[in-house]
Amino acid sequence: MGQRLGDLLYTLRPKRTRVAERNIQACFPDLSESDRKTLLRKNMRSLGLGLFETLICRFGSMKVLDDRFEIVGQEHLDQCSDQGTILLVFHFSSIELCAAALFSRLPLLVVYRPHDNPVIEYTQKRRWSPHSGSVASDDRDSHLFDRADVRGMVKALRQNKNIWIAADQDLGIKRSVFSDFFKIKTATPLAPAKLASSGKAKVLPVAFTRPDSSRYRIEILPPLENYPLGDNQSDADRFNQVAEQIVLREPQSYLWAHRRFKTRPEGEPPFYQDL
Repeated sequence: MGQRLGDLLYTLRPKRTRVAERNIQACFPDLSESDRKTLLRKNMRSLGLGLFETLICRFGSMKVLDDRFEIVGQEHLDQCSDQGTILLVFHFSSIELCAAALFSRLPLLVVYRPHDNPVIEYTQKRRWSPHSGSVASDDRDSHLFDRADVRGMVKALRQNKNIWIAADQDLGIKRSVFSDFFKIKTATPLAPAKLASSGKAKVLPVAFTRPDSSRYRIEILPPLENYPLGDNQSDADRFNQVAEQIVLREPQSYLWAHRRFKTRPEGEPPFYQDL
């Protein structure tokens, strides 16, 4: 059903599909037109799968999917048990399902953005935690908390806890610097580097892939060396280098439908104006 929904999105070309098409064209200029169309179709199918995965995550039982997850690299996380860690994840269509899988197996603090719609917000909290509050709470090993609770994040990291954060979206220039992502000047958030520095934490990238449409691989990679450096430009460049490497593992599953290049350097025209 998810794949057929993706085929429908590809055929009807709603705005999100056109955004994904523009991003793929810009990031993969060396691909032939035929290959870019194939990548776009696969991406829409992945997006359709992601919708149903999110529904399962929020309203179904994760137990029926237990045997479909392969989690590798946990030893890298275990080796950092004497300090806080940031699990640096990226917006693939399976992000919520994979987050839930890790959340059920590891002591993990999950950063999220509260939704304006109270019904959707309820479904988020319902899945992630029986109660929500400050990340600094000591009564649980796993917790869902608001991304605005920066002070709480720092305190948790200094208590040697694990935080999951996805920061590969356009948050505007006030909290970002421009750095190349697939050779495109991109507003790149500084939050991961700032948190790691303030919380004295290690940063471990995490990659999601689907070996097929019903199985999932979650790979925790070794801690990044010499990150953060304390220089905004260098840290942003390193972040995007890691992001590119993760995206290229399975580019058809990345969230290309996000307006990643919305914020432009001064003097550049809007990236999505004609869509």
